[in-house]
Amino acid sequence: MTYFQRRQNKYGNRPQVVDGIRYDSGLEGQRASELALLEKAKEIKSWLRQITLPLYFRDYKITTYRIDFVVYEKDGSITLEEIKGMETYEWKMKWKMLESRLAHDCEERDRIYEIIGAKKDTVVKMMLIK
Repeated sequence: MTYFQRRQNKYGNRPQVVDGIRYDSGLEGQRASELALLEKAKEIKSWLRQITLPLYFRDYKITTYRIDFVVYEKDGSITLEEIKGMETYEWKMKWKMLESRLAHDCEERDRIYEIIGAKKDTVVKMMLIK
């Protein structure tokens, strides 16, 4: 008889279910709860989770990047949020590619983007697009 052992996430994340939706980690679930409260309190317009963005280099699609949360602010700006417990090499590389794409897209459309920052203890990277 063969028994299957449940495989643990390689980074030790434990999935969390919030409002019937499964998130990859407790940090993501916690942030989703916060965003839901902000939307209910009308502090933000709306938010989306797990949005896939294609990443290109010289007009060739190299890979995709799945951003954790896209937040639509009341002033019309858009905030991209990435929740990480730790930074990996692959994530750093894709994040830089995303920054490059946004810089190019914003330059073409006369828009501004800025990196807002990170929170202590957990890596929360955010970009604001106006």
